[in-house]
Amino acid sequence: MTDGISADCSNLGLLNSPFFMKNVISANLSFNFLTSLPDEGLLPAGLKFLDLSSNKISNFSHDGLPPFTTSTTLLSLNLSNNYISLDSKTYFKGVFKNLFDLKILDIFNNSYEIISYYCPDEVFVDLISLESLSIDGVKNVTFGRRFAHLHNLTSLKVAGLAARGTIQKDMFQHFPFIRFLDFSSRTEWRNIEHFAVLIIEQGTIKNLPHLEVLDISYNRRLGLCGFRNVSYDLPFTSIKIFKAQYIACERSGSSWLLTSDVSPLNKTQLLELYIDGNNLDKTETSAVYLLPRSLHVLSITDNRWVIDDYAYFDNLLNLVNLTTVDVSFQNMHQMSHSHNSYRCNNEYLLLNPMKCLCYRLQDKRFLNLNKKNRLLSNRKFLRSTIS
Repeated sequence: MTDGISADCSNLGLLNSPFFMKNVISANLSFNFLTSLPDEGLLPAGLKFLDLSSNKISNFSHDGLPPFTTSTTLLSLNLSNNYISLDSKTYFKGVFKNLFDLKILDIFNNSYEIISYYCPDEVFVDLISLESLSIDGVKNVTFGRRFAHLHNLTSLKVAGLAARGTIQKDMFQHFPFIRFLDFSSRTEWRNIEHFAVLIIEQGTIKNLPHLEVLDISYNRRLGLCGFRNVSYDLPFTSIKIFKAQYIACERSGSSWLLTSDVSPLNKTQLLELYIDGNNLDKTETSAVYLLPRSLHVLSITDNRWVIDDYAYFDNLLNLVNLTTVDVSFQNMHQMSHSHNSYRCNNEYLLLNPMKCLCYRLQDKRFLNLNKKNRLLSNRKFLRSTIS
């Protein structure tokens, strides 16, 4: 932070913004009861960081004039957890015209899941310096072609995708420069009985050639079929870190990690892989051999692993760059669940892991011929169990 004063006015029950001295460069007004942005003149001209998160703000302006006329040097603006609807009326033309230096914008968790919104991409083109964007991707929201003009935008966090059910392959096509993509659902447990990401279409990640870090964690109903679709896209990116943690319901059945699930990763230069908390109890031995040799960190904690051939250390010897393997906290599902774990299950969803396993077993391109009959027999057994 550059030289100046940081003013923390968070959680004080404020209804209006106070006046800030001219040498204040960081103002934290989060967790108050503000219903609008601070009036022009209350914020100093040299302000760099402004946090207005967790208030009751519903618009940028009452008179239709662009805000922040006296705070044009802002670098970071946090408006998350307010009531600012993602539509063309709220995001009027020129709303960001004074924020040409802004690098970080956080406007996620402002939209209700049950309402359809429209994302006015034309207003975001004024954010010519923007590097990081956190935004809602709820029902019917699309990110239009004008986002492609934001050449400095390399980090994208999307909330609310659970309301969509399916993430279509064109969802991120206008973010060609993205290096960091996060659509994990850590904050969306509250509605998991009604909303959940069920499908990520294959091809969704394929058009992000510069992508280095991807997090799809905590989409509890996504399962390994969703993991598989994403893994098949990753060879077309620059992926270094892939997080797919807790993409299974805690109370659902165990599953296997197949060779064909991870084989596309062998075509990447992946450094870190996190597949914790996915109810995995077995994997094919050949799957271990097809993990990329570039791997430094492998985290498979909080699963249900049982001892088998794949578990022996010599199977990891091909991973010559591996420095960390974390297999702690196995079979914890027998002792505890999170508070909301019951919301993720019903009679239909309990069968989904088995259906997904059967679907994945149909792809035998990477299976060892000596195991073919055994796997086909397992598939028939699972089909008879489902029926």
